[in-house]
Amino acid sequence: FYAHPKYDVFDNTVFNKVFLASAGDRDIVWMSNQQNKKIMCFNKIDRNVLRERMSEPGNRFNLDWNRLGIRDKPLWGYNCRDSVAMAVCKNAIVMACKSKIVALDLRDGKVLWTKDVPAAPVPWGLAIDRDGRAVVTLKDGQVMCLGNDV
Repeated sequence: FYAHPKYDVFDNTVFNKVFLASAGDRDIVWMSNQQNKKIMCFNKIDRNVLRERMSEPGNRFNLDWNRLGIRDKPLWGYNCRDSVAMAVCKNAIVMACKSKIVALDLRDGKVLWTKDVPAAPVPWGLAIDRDGRAVVTLKDGQVMCLGNDV
């Protein structure tokens, strides 16, 4: 089911997506559509509303944030049009973009740090280890580990 990373995928199921992850009392949403990608941070989103909306067949594979009916205002948002991966940690969100890795403060969305990368990250090629280090795989075959030495 996976094509070579250098070839674009023109499947409607990859154009409009919403990914939700939780950290403490925050819910992080990575909203992706053809026009934009954005990370939004909320206080806990009502799971009953999500369950109800997700039970609608049209929301299962072609998910559009606007169709979910979440009326809560985000605490903060961050536009990340060129992001290809995201990971949520206990105090930060780490995002892989086409030319850099960015860490955002979970509390206010401010940039904690950025690191340029020598090649583009592989889509979904980002992980956080138990010590908080970011491990990112790059399209040229390199694997980078970012974070404090333990």
